[in-house]
Amino acid sequence: MSQADSLRHIADLYDELEKEKDEMRARWESACGTVAAMHAAAVGEVCGPRRGVVEDVADLRAEVSRLQDGCSRMHAEVERLLDVVGNITDPLHILDADDMRRIARAALTAQPAATGEGGK
Repeated sequence: MSQADSLRHIADLYDELEKEKDEMRARWESACGTVAAMHAAAVGEVCGPRRGVVEDVADLRAEVSRLQDGCSRMHAEVERLLDVVGNITDPLHILDADDMRRIARAALTAQPAATGEGGK
């Protein structure tokens, strides 16, 4: 093999390695994009992980659980207040306890939509 043939062979190997490097880079960038999209879907925003996806998702689950507990306590308190309201006699005897409960429940149900905060 002549020196020119050796140089051509080295140049060909270099070109093959460049092509392989570019393909690997494209696959790596695609994988990073997939992980970023999964993270954004898990935490609701596009950002780098603060600590990691697992920790961010665990924090979100803990927050959901805390909010659900708060809602359960609030519903129990509303039920207690509805019982109190049900024990109050309407001086004009126009509404009975069931009517007052329906009105109170309707007001509680409609409140988030009226303030524009419902469904968030």
